[in-house]
Amino acid sequence: MDIKTNSVRPVRSLSATLILVFLMLSIVILLASGGLQLFFFNQNQQQAVSNQQQLIAQGAANSVSSFIEDKFTVLSTAASWMSGPTVTLSSAQTQILEGLLATQPEFRQFAFYDSHDSNIAQVSRISSNASAAFVSHVTKSMLVQTKRGQNYISSVYFDSTNNEPLVLMAVPAVNVMGNYQGSLVAELNLISMWNLVNQLKVGNTGYAYVVDSQGTLIAFKNTNLALKGENIGNIQPVHEFVMSVASHPAMGTHIYTGLNGERVIGAYVPVKTPDWAVVVELPWQE
Repeated sequence: MDIKTNSVRPVRSLSATLILVFLMLSIVILLASGGLQLFFFNQNQQQAVSNQQQLIAQGAANSVSSFIEDKFTVLSTAASWMSGPTVTLSSAQTQILEGLLATQPEFRQFAFYDSHDSNIAQVSRISSNASAAFVSHVTKSMLVQTKRGQNYISSVYFDSTNNEPLVLMAVPAVNVMGNYQGSLVAELNLISMWNLVNQLKVGNTGYAYVVDSQGTLIAFKNTNLALKGENIGNIQPVHEFVMSVASHPAMGTHIYTGLNGERVIGAYVPVKTPDWAVVVELPWQE
């Protein structure tokens, strides 16, 4: 009996060891496989979110660009009226500008400069002091650009009274022969652009905002923050935009501390005209 018992124990011990080793290897393989699947699932999810962010940012950039292009179209149409053969008196040009002011609430004021750079017609819906400030922003280089047949848009500046963001826009006025007759200059209030940005859907809790080429916040759903005109170049995608070469912008999706101070996944897309960018941010928690 002793001899039989001693011969069976090693066999049972070896079998138990092999089974244990097999189970351990199976567990290791399952864990490794599960880990790889989780890793690739996470990568795919991040890529999907990244692609979605880029699409939203691109759509927002196109909307902002279209908004500006539409305003240029309005100004170019009015400029063609003002350079017509029947409109030769400044009173008639002023009348055209008054009609334009009544139908285009986004603009605060207009001025028409003749081919000698003289201001011959001007209308405004604001105070005379603000009108004087408007004229002071009209530069020689702006009029030189329109004389070359090019549209012009200024850098963003802020109203000294209510701190609303503004830009100057200018278009050339040419007659039917294509000869330069003057420049139509307008002051556009960018508050009217905020509705475009506020209507953007970025997940359930995300948001979008617009910055200029210096990194200044010019449009955001938080009105109090946007009206401060703060430079937010410390935010990663804004910094990338400010530092990027215009012809080769560095676009991508990143995880960073966003405008609202929380961890976000965000991306930016440059606006074609003017030199601005739209940033979209989705809280990482979502």
